[in-house]
Amino acid sequence: MSNDGLSQSEKVNLLFKNYMNFTSTLDGKEFFEETSLSNNTNIFSNNILTKIPPTNPSYTTVSDANILKNYLTFSGVSSVNIDNSWLADKTTSFSGTFAVNSTSDSDRTLLRLTKIKLDYLGGGSAAFICKDIGGVNILQNLIPSNYAASGYSLSLEYNHSGTLKPVGWLATRNELSGVGFIGTSVNFGGALFDAKNGVVTFYDVNGDAATVFTDISSSFFLTGTKYIGSKGISTIGSTETQIDVTSANTLDFKTDNQTRMSIDTSNVTIINSDASYSALDVNATSAIQFPVGTTAQRPNVGNGKIRYNSTVREFEGYIEGHWKNLGGVIDVDQDTYISAETNPGTDNDEIKIYTGGVERIRVNANETINIYTNLDVSGDLDVSGDLDVSGDLDVSGNFDLSGNCIIKNNIQVDGRFTSDIKMRGQKFRIQR
Repeated sequence: MSNDGLSQSEKVNLLFKNYMNFTSTLDGKEFFEETSLSNNTNIFSNNILTKIPPTNPSYTTVSDANILKNYLTFSGVSSVNIDNSWLADKTTSFSGTFAVNSTSDSDRTLLRLTKIKLDYLGGGSAAFICKDIGGVNILQNLIPSNYAASGYSLSLEYNHSGTLKPVGWLATRNELSGVGFIGTSVNFGGALFDAKNGVVTFYDVNGDAATVFTDISSSFFLTGTKYIGSKGISTIGSTETQIDVTSANTLDFKTDNQTRMSIDTSNVTIINSDASYSALDVNATSAIQFPVGTTAQRPNVGNGKIRYNSTVREFEGYIEGHWKNLGGVIDVDQDTYISAETNPGTDNDEIKIYTGGVERIRVNANETINIYTNLDVSGDLDVSGDLDVSGDLDVSGNFDLSGNCIIKNNIQVDGRFTSDIKMRGQKFRIQR
């Protein structure tokens, strides 16, 4: 085994693995053999960070695992599984801490790790990461120490007989055995840190890597700063015409430096338009899909909202504290209305008039009208065809009959009756 730090051939191998989009966990492995840890996207690529980290950060300690889990999840680390026992295991040995530069989602960008215990990756590798309970590496996207003068130091330490000793990056085994570092002979040289993938890989390993590191798998501690803010392209376009990803997690579309449309985290789209133009102009021959839901699924109230109600199978709109049907004549509580069809598509060719939820009049396709309540006529009633009355007919004014009158029941006249009268076996009585 070599004792020369990172040799030229090892540098070439490392760069080639990175070019092929693979991690490096052991210098002796070919790139296609690096299957222990997947490669991560470099967050310092152009326009990836939504919010730039501060150059002079201050930190607040996170002492609750659930809060730390929320911070990591917010930053995009999927399926994080940690608890307070895990947190204690990572920090207790040498008073380590996790800390953030802000507790607000809109401002938080950094997680500071101080003396956090690392985990041996295993698999015959010479690599260490920081695993959650389920084995997910949370070290991805550490920020290089030269990002700013303070708050971003990056160091690795080794627990030697209860005292943390510095491990120089890329130091040889001989150098690590000196008083400036560990101060005693060890079977590993200095390490190289992959900030993108969050992995510490040792070089100059004296012997089989698994044998060397298994017995000291809990002896390495890391101090560094991890980016935990939002990631993604924050702005596209020029100053006046652009698409912005805001700190409040909204997507804003701007023209002429004015926000015209905004999409928030609840799937709500807000369109802001010049009053002299249409707010939404759809140039198409197809259709606009409106929201569809039951009466129970109605959204929060607000004047101007329109939706299709699948319970009553009609379009409805919200106005001044009530949902109103948009398909015809109907009152606010929807029990007084005119119906032209029993159900959509029935095509029963009837007009029904309801009041108080009860059908009162029906106009049929066979030219008949059914009246299910009293008929009060205060003016003239002109009937040019036959009038068939099966109940009582009470006339308080003049009754002018120019056609036939068939009487199937009693007729009572309280005033004067003058006309030719023909009877067919029914009683007729005139009271003077």
